[in-house]
Amino acid sequence: MSKLTIVLALALSASAAQAADFAAPAAVVEPKPQVRELARKLVVESAGVKEGDLVLITGTFDDRELVEDLAVAVRRVGGNPLVLVDSDTLLRRFYDEVPEKYDGQAAAVRARLAEVADVRIRIDRGDTPDSGEEIPASRVAKTMESFEAVHAIETRRGIRRVVLGNGLFPTEQNARRFGLTLDQLTKVFWDGIGADNKKIQETGEKLRGRLAKGKTLELTAKNGTSLKMRIEARPVLFSDGVVGPDDVKKGGAHTMVWLPAGEVYLVPVPGTAEGTVVVDRQLVGGQEIKGLTMKFRAGKLTSMTARSDLAPLKAEYDAAPAGKEVFALVDFGLNPNVKAPSGSRLLSYLPSGMVMVQIGGNSWAGGENNIFYNLQSFLPDCTVKVDGKVVIDRGALAP
Repeated sequence: MSKLTIVLALALSASAAQAADFAAPAAVVEPKPQVRELARKLVVESAGVKEGDLVLITGTFDDRELVEDLAVAVRRVGGNPLVLVDSDTLLRRFYDEVPEKYDGQAAAVRARLAEVADVRIRIDRGDTPDSGEEIPASRVAKTMESFEAVHAIETRRGIRRVVLGNGLFPTEQNARRFGLTLDQLTKVFWDGIGADNKKIQETGEKLRGRLAKGKTLELTAKNGTSLKMRIEARPVLFSDGVVGPDDVKKGGAHTMVWLPAGEVYLVPVPGTAEGTVVVDRQLVGGQEIKGLTMKFRAGKLTSMTARSDLAPLKAEYDAAPAGKEVFALVDFGLNPNVKAPSGSRLLSYLPSGMVMVQIGGNSWAGGENNIFYNLQSFLPDCTVKVDGKVVIDRGALAP
């Protein structure tokens, strides 16, 4: 859901010279129909791009085919695409070769573009540095802080934002992290993309209605999780993969969706989260922490312990700004097509009945904590009750 992206802004015109610079040395490959259709779906159905819209497209050189298809799809409906691209090596070089004092300027270009763009479509690969390649947490935190202003502008202006990936983008690094082959992760991703959107909307509206009418929310699990909070009069958001006219009217956090789609989420009443969350597996920077236990009082994290080394998480947490300790939100998965292959380590927001809790920034979800840092923890096999009534039973959505 909010993840760090550093971009090199390349405004690509239609001139032959610039097209040749951007193209790979080999002959141009005809886009795959599946990828072309995905681009059309993102532009026309998800973002609702119309004639005259300025559309900011961000991706990587590895995503060239999809980036080009997105740009063409935008032009086909009369929109105007501006393509920004990055790469793993570029991101690394920004830290290795650029003085640390400039980290806070990382999002300056993006902030200016956010003042004029109508739509942003981002390809989020979700890659994180492998062990041994970590960028200093303090520098990452400073860079992330610079993007807070970008998000604030986009939210204020109600820019229609569509993010592709949602933690499942098929890359070799992501596949390794989840203990999958690239083919397996690719299948999970495309299965999620292909889920019946009508069914997701029906299921999501039903759950959203139950949450919207509720006053208390309780999470429990056999691993020791026991957390309660108040949710009365809190907005309940639904990422169904489409920024529709009603979402545009509401503005703010309602104008942002993720694909593969299928999540309902809410920010609880501030200061009300009380209890314990036990996370069997927490991934941080490509490293796995086992048995993470977080205790909350009056809506704030009071302690963290783990059965394994907590150092990777502690370094990130300590470097984050004030507000990192705030219990931020709860997210519920709805996508029936996203299933973790047997024996894998896959963690995702999307599987039907999945519960995710977050600390840190939550302005993207309609909250008031506008910091970029967040820690997202997955709770499979969790039971969720609203006003004492079960809505998720040990990881399965209740009828």
